[in-house]
Amino acid sequence: MKNAITLLVALMLTGVIWAQDMFTHIATSENIVNNLTVIDHPSLNDNEDAIVIITHYWNPLGGDGIYNDNVTGVFYNTSTDRWIILNQDFNNDIVEGSAYNVYVTDDSEGTIHIASQENEGPGPNVTRINDPLFNGNSEGLAFITNYFNPNEVFNDHVTAMYYDNVTNRRGIFTQDVNAIPEDAAFFAVIQESGDFNFRHEATAGNTAGNSTEINHPFLNDNPDAMFVVSHYWGGLGASSEIILDAVKGVWYNEVEGRWNVYTEDFTEIEVGTVFDLLFLDPSLSSNQASLATEILVAPNPVQEVTYVSLPEGLTVENLQVFDVLGKQVVSFTHEIVFNQKIAVDMSALAGGMYLLKIITDQGTVTRKVLKP
Repeated sequence: MKNAITLLVALMLTGVIWAQDMFTHIATSENIVNNLTVIDHPSLNDNEDAIVIITHYWNPLGGDGIYNDNVTGVFYNTSTDRWIILNQDFNNDIVEGSAYNVYVTDDSEGTIHIASQENEGPGPNVTRINDPLFNGNSEGLAFITNYFNPNEVFNDHVTAMYYDNVTNRRGIFTQDVNAIPEDAAFFAVIQESGDFNFRHEATAGNTAGNSTEINHPFLNDNPDAMFVVSHYWGGLGASSEIILDAVKGVWYNEVEGRWNVYTEDFTEIEVGTVFDLLFLDPSLSSNQASLATEILVAPNPVQEVTYVSLPEGLTVENLQVFDVLGKQVVSFTHEIVFNQKIAVDMSALAGGMYLLKIITDQGTVTRKVLKP
């Protein structure tokens, strides 16, 4: 089972081919065009065949975060060979500074589903998936994202997944009971339960208002964790047959050291609501996973200059520093490396939390850097 980041390198004319990967994308003034934000990441660039799942991430830089209370989706721009995150309501611009966890995979664990009259039902707000990965699989953890490309159809409705015990099929449905637009497309991914995915239930003890706290040994006290989330209606029986018609995301509570699922519009999460979670497995011996531990940033906190320490044989293509609003405040591509260290001068920056993005020839790593 491939349930996190496995890097597959193939010697082909197209270059590097990525299998599973996960990273955080921040919408900035440099990559936003109206309701779109362009992703620039080696696992997705020139990778039109990728299957992509996204989840809003409220506070990647710690502290207060940025809301984007819009249903989102993805599409691939064949002119630029770049993937794009877009608000499904094209009249609403992407919020600058908003962030998204992006899971990249392939058809070994996912499919493209297109809503049609043939797979509609039992009502117009439901479309049933007919795929070997999903059929008869009520226990698997499943994730969906709107996919614009196949028919260029927007679906500005919050969706969730459920399992139809009569037909033994998974269904995608709109939570506001409005019809799913015909020819709307979805990326759908499913995995068997494992160490790095699990099902979370909102209970009276872990839920308050619009947020439900997650308790998992990998996520607890781990602010650098990355994961995607999906609402599974009826995932734990009748008590979890709960509608949650709100855009959802994840955030990290630095005080408690716990991750949470939340609603963007502050809709309360009812006890019994079930969410499937899929997160990054750091134990796999892939290039991307090893980079996360081999690249060091110190001192942190930093007064003036911090240093990026690199493993041998690694080439840094670009370094970027973003502030809490997602604005790029530092960027350079040709820095002299001495003893495999790169100096990052932050002396001119105001105090606060920053995100240091290190783009290498073997993948991208991000680090939170605090300047008191």
